[in-house]
Amino acid sequence: MDKEEDKSNPSTDLRNENTTKEAMNNNNANFMGNVYGDKWDNDSKENSLIDEANNSGNSWEHADGKSEIDKLSAFNEYPGGTLQEKFKDVEEVKNDFSNGQLDTADSPSNRKSKQEVLKKAINECIEKEYLKGLAEMIRTESNNIMLPKSEYLRIYQLDESLLHLCYAKSLRIDRPKMSVFRTILTYSDLESKTVKINDDTILNHDDIIDVMLESNQVDNEVLNYIRKIRKKWDLENIVSLCIMKQRYTLTHSVLKECKLPFKAIYAKIGIEFDAIDIVYLLRCMYPESSIKMEKSYLPSLLLSFQRSNTFWLAKLSMLKSLVDHTNYIKAESFLLYTLRSLEKDDVTQNPMYYAPNVLLFTCNLIEVCRILVSKYNFLGAYTEKIESILIKSTASFIEDIEDEFQLRELVFEKDYENRDSLDLLSKHNIVDIMNNKNMEKIALELWTSQYDVKGSLFTTSSALKIVAYDSFNKPRDILKDFFCFNWEYRTMDNFDHHLYQFEVWKTSMMAKFITEGLFLAILTIIFQYYLMEATQAATAVQSTFSSYSGESDPTTMQTKFETFESQSVVYYNNMQITIYLGYIALTFPIRILLTMAFAKKSKRYFEFFSVANILDICIFSVFIIRLYLEFKYYTDGLNNARDSDERGRMYYDNVFRDTGFSDYLDYLYSLASACLWLRIILLFRLTRFLGPLVKMIQNMMQDIGIFMVLFITQLIVFACIGNLLFSDVTNYEDFYEACKTLFDATMGSYEFSAFDSSSKYNKIGHGYIVIYVILNNILLLNLLIAILSSTYALLEEKKLVLYINEILKLRSSSEYDKRCSALVSTFPPWNLFALFFTPAIMFQKNPKFLNLVLFHVEYLPILVLLFVVYLIGNAIFIPLAYLKGIYVNLQQSWSNKVEGALAYRWLRLFVWIFFGIFILFLNLIADCIVFFMHLYQNKMNYRKEQQKTKAISVDTYNKIKEAFYVEHKNGRKKVCYDKVILPMREEMKVIENIQVSIFGNSPLIETEVSQDEAMGQLKEFVLVKRVLHACCIPGDDDIFIYPEIMKSILHEMKMSKTLFDLVKVWEENQSVNKSIKVHDHVEKVGQNDAKNRPYLSKFYHINLISLFEAVEASKDKNALTDMASIFRGVKEIVDNAKKDIIRNLKPDNSDSLKRIDSIMRETRTVSKPMNFGRRT
Repeated sequence: MDKEEDKSNPSTDLRNENTTKEAMNNNNANFMGNVYGDKWDNDSKENSLIDEANNSGNSWEHADGKSEIDKLSAFNEYPGGTLQEKFKDVEEVKNDFSNGQLDTADSPSNRKSKQEVLKKAINECIEKEYLKGLAEMIRTESNNIMLPKSEYLRIYQLDESLLHLCYAKSLRIDRPKMSVFRTILTYSDLESKTVKINDDTILNHDDIIDVMLESNQVDNEVLNYIRKIRKKWDLENIVSLCIMKQRYTLTHSVLKECKLPFKAIYAKIGIEFDAIDIVYLLRCMYPESSIKMEKSYLPSLLLSFQRSNTFWLAKLSMLKSLVDHTNYIKAESFLLYTLRSLEKDDVTQNPMYYAPNVLLFTCNLIEVCRILVSKYNFLGAYTEKIESILIKSTASFIEDIEDEFQLRELVFEKDYENRDSLDLLSKHNIVDIMNNKNMEKIALELWTSQYDVKGSLFTTSSALKIVAYDSFNKPRDILKDFFCFNWEYRTMDNFDHHLYQFEVWKTSMMAKFITEGLFLAILTIIFQYYLMEATQAATAVQSTFSSYSGESDPTTMQTKFETFESQSVVYYNNMQITIYLGYIALTFPIRILLTMAFAKKSKRYFEFFSVANILDICIFSVFIIRLYLEFKYYTDGLNNARDSDERGRMYYDNVFRDTGFSDYLDYLYSLASACLWLRIILLFRLTRFLGPLVKMIQNMMQDIGIFMVLFITQLIVFACIGNLLFSDVTNYEDFYEACKTLFDATMGSYEFSAFDSSSKYNKIGHGYIVIYVILNNILLLNLLIAILSSTYALLEEKKLVLYINEILKLRSSSEYDKRCSALVSTFPPWNLFALFFTPAIMFQKNPKFLNLVLFHVEYLPILVLLFVVYLIGNAIFIPLAYLKGIYVNLQQSWSNKVEGALAYRWLRLFVWIFFGIFILFLNLIADCIVFFMHLYQNKMNYRKEQQKTKAISVDTYNKIKEAFYVEHKNGRKKVCYDKVILPMREEMKVIENIQVSIFGNSPLIETEVSQDEAMGQLKEFVLVKRVLHACCIPGDDDIFIYPEIMKSILHEMKMSKTLFDLVKVWEENQSVNKSIKVHDHVEKVGQNDAKNRPYLSKFYHINLISLFEAVEASKDKNALTDMASIFRGVKEIVDNAKKDIIRNLKPDNSDSLKRIDSIMRETRTVSKPMNFGRRT
């Protein structure tokens, strides 16, 4: 009988039963008095609860009017005879129940049998919803028979008042005993958490909640029950239970609604039970308390690594924040366990198989290992082995990925600190993993642009098109096609994109660095030119002044004086230009400040002590000192000069005669010139051919530095010996001269005759120089050559990786960001405008508009420069185009292959001869208009057709998850691939969808599905097969899916979106140093993202088969042999149905066949065919 029907029938009431309320209260009072003594009061809450049960309006009689105890078939199973024989009627049974006669009537064995009979009777009452009989059992026998906690939940589901009655009879409301849950909540012994609770254990509210959570009750029902007991019950254990069961939304609601304080035990339970999202929820809701208690999390976190292989990425992120609290023993135990786990052959014990993104897992684990080694150097042996296993396995895994899109999804996925694998690879210099052609394509796309850049700056120039026109293979009317009023030719779709269009420029690192490199080269060349001119002028001035001072002829003196003044003016003007260029150089460090602000705003890695930054600081320092000398000493009295000649003469006097700082000026300019040229050489690192060479030279300099320690040591030794023995020889009379002589000997310049002047050690000197030459020229120098050759050979193999690594290092400080990348997109001195915008961009939450405005401001000088270059180029092309036009028209006038009348062709030739220049200038005006329109074009073509993110639907995801959850719950360690995919094929109705795609809807099918929907479901099934096949692990004669691994991967995918949001809130808490309220609406996992796609893109790049191959290859084993087709997809279905379907196809169904065939081709290309032997 339905519960609603029971509640809607108030005809009967519990007070009308023969066992009256007064008698029941007396019995209860006697029983409770025996337990609590005289303190028990009949007016206690037991009576109010029973009254609540009596007045609840429930029907205690079945719909047919018969007593429910009469319907209990279990009463007839009493071994000593049926209960109907022992108790003649129902009233006697009730009375015996009330008086407890069943508990004492017979022997202990019979009493035990009676209790079993009563248990069966209660179970039948629950199953058949006999509320009246159930209430009778509860009132009379609850103190004799203790029910298991699962039965209490069933009672609660039948009627809530009955559950209150159970508590009242069991004395659980006013004086609860210790919870069963509390007794097993110990952290010293994890196995005790799985202790089976005996059926006769007294239950309380904690245990009821535990049962409700185990049976997957909805959050609202559990929350409603908690609301009723929260004022009189300690909710600590209930919150712990919710965390144990990983009920994120319920935990958030309980903590928020009940306003519970933070307790460290919550975070410990969440860490140990892999409820990482709840741990971050606690950190966001209680930031101050959580930070204070972080030290206590570490043991639980380290224990969770050993307890399970799931959620390592989130745990590693948390471990990095707790590194300061680790000691040597804890760090060693973590590394030792990690090393043993990675070396295990059992896939269920290797954490790499549980990571949805193996590359991100490897990078984060290596980062943690290096952090621990930096703190404890003695752990280097463990980390070297761990890194070797990870890098070797991951490199093989990446090498086997043939799909560029799959690799792109893999490397661009973010971790919980908003960093992708490329950031971590470049930061920690993990170059061995990047040696891949697809990785090079991804890096080049980052370096150039995501847009398809094939054109040049003159792509809109009609003059250039006429010059490059192929008149032989493509005859056309150039007068008509390239005429200025022909706007069909000048549509944006007809022009290729180039690197300096606004949309391309603002997203391209290459365009920005080419602009910076050109500016720096021009600045350096101009600075060097005027510096050389000033140096020559200074030499001429000094020469003229010297000759002037020794001249006695007045006429000659006057001439030389005038020459001296003119040369002084030239020197002064050149030096002033270098000063003006120095003002521009003062803006170089602004780039460092802007890069720091960009890294702070976009949360990226910033390396302050890079070579480029050091050079910028050196250039800035040099020109600051130069300006100080200029305004402090060199310009003294120049304002009082009458003319430029006198100003130049006074400036020369200040520099060379009065102040005495001329030598310092030479040193400063030499250092500035060297720094500027080195700055240009650094930009060569970003070129495809010179970049690896510059990196090789940089690494060789390190080898030379190590070698020089040995070389200088032995040079000092021999110099000391030479100075002691041959002090009477000129070349060895002091230590400096001895070192200089020996260095010359190293270069091959030595003489034995130098020791002839030594009176005592003439012969010893010859042996001395021989030993030195053998040791240095033969041994050490050849050793240096061998070291450099070995380094070059090693780096030559990694030439590609070196180039990629240089690009990725710049990515963190130069990559496009919609909010703030305009800060690092310009060059000095234009970056002063960016400096003015910096405070507004930094303190706005979403400064996209300001960023776009700053982009336009920074683009103005580039726009002007591009337009000037465009005009200069067209000025060169127009004469050439005019001559080419005459040639083309003349050729077409005599050709028979060109359409049109002969007279028209000759007329066209004469028009071009007389008006061609004028037409080309009109075309130039139209080209300039199109040039500006093309620069600001918004609709851009990508580098290649963007492949849509393949994602399955949420319903399909839930089906897959449920299938593996069931298999894992049943204890299956591994499942054959066929046993998973065949039921999935039936559930997704593949055959029906094929029929609909080909023939349309059948009248026999109730639900109508369009052909597009059917085709979409077929494609989704292909993707499901590809994903599930990639998640298999090869066995002896088949491939298998491990439910435990899949359950972990699916659960982490489900939790990842929530974790990202919580980590973002936590970072905001840290940045502003105050508490931020967590959003009230807890986003449910599986909802669509902003692009209206399920958040399931991680499915695409999971490939356990390739990972298995990589791990086995790292162990020098070849587990995989013959490779053939195992992924049969829709092709198998179509082949099996050929006789029934394909034979009867009509001609007008050819389009459907083509669509089916395209899906089959996708199946073959998207999956790697494999064969692991004969399949059963």
